Amino acid sequence: MVENGTRDGRAIGVIGVPGDRRDEDMRDYGALAATAFDEIIVREDRNRRGRAPAETAAHVLAGIRGARVNGSRTTRSDKILDEMSAVRAALRRANPGDLLVMCVDDAIGVYKETMAAAGHGLGTTAFADPGELEAPEG
Repeated sequence: MVENGTRDGRAIGVIGVPGDRRDEDMRDYGALAATAFDEIIVREDRNRRGRAPAETAAHVLAGIRGARVNGSRTTRSDKILDEMSAVRAALRRANPGDLLVMCVDDAIGVYKETMAAAGHGLGTTAFADPGELEAPEG
């Protein structure tokens, strides 16, 4: 709930970075994300753009860990490489009052997964009213 410009709960992010970025930029991205989220799940794109599996995630996580040394906001970071698995993990973690930000490639698939989670009692789901939005096909 938001009152007077403040929000209860955690900020949880699902993030990833394209593999054709510089290693340093990936670490900087992780460090920046650590200033915005209490918890971060790092995922990878299906098209890793020439990178080995888990390589981009390792750079992002290194940036997050480096930011922790300087007192960042993030208290938990996990690597879940598969995008939909990362989304499902974030949805399971979210509680009422949490903010969930998911930077994803398959926006339609993630939207459908999110709405499915909202429609099924998953215990601690943060959804109060998922609304009546529909995802366009394609």
